[in-house]
Amino acid sequence: MRMVILFFATGCLMFFAYCNNHTAHPATNMTTATDADDSSIRVHPGESFTIKLKAAVGNGFSWKLVDSSFQYIRQTRKENFEPGNESIPGTDGTQVFYFKAMRPGKEIIRFIYLQPFIKPVPTSAPRKQFTILIQ
Repeated sequence: MRMVILFFATGCLMFFAYCNNHTAHPATNMTTATDADDSSIRVHPGESFTIKLKAAVGNGFSWKLVDSSFQYIRQTRKENFEPGNESIPGTDGTQVFYFKAMRPGKEIIRFIYLQPFIKPVPTSAPRKQFTILIQ
């Protein structure tokens, strides 16, 4: 029984050491303000990247992907929110979107800034566009 536990513990340690050394680091870490110009991001196939957008989530605003049917990239996980000042509830912060380049090509990621509970979406809602060049 002791051998089984020792074997299992050794396997777990090896697995965690492997994961720790093979963490995907963002190839591009783009931070923009909501009034900044649209941007291009260059990545290689297999690289991960993030897009960060300022958001007033405390006021009900958030960035949403206009379309997520991509050919050359994929969203690797759901976006998350990084508060600007963690000591103040409802503070503005940054939404982070996670992607991975899958194969060479060009992809366009479009975002819209809105309050999801307001229907229909106002035509004046701010929009951002990022051109992803995978080479």
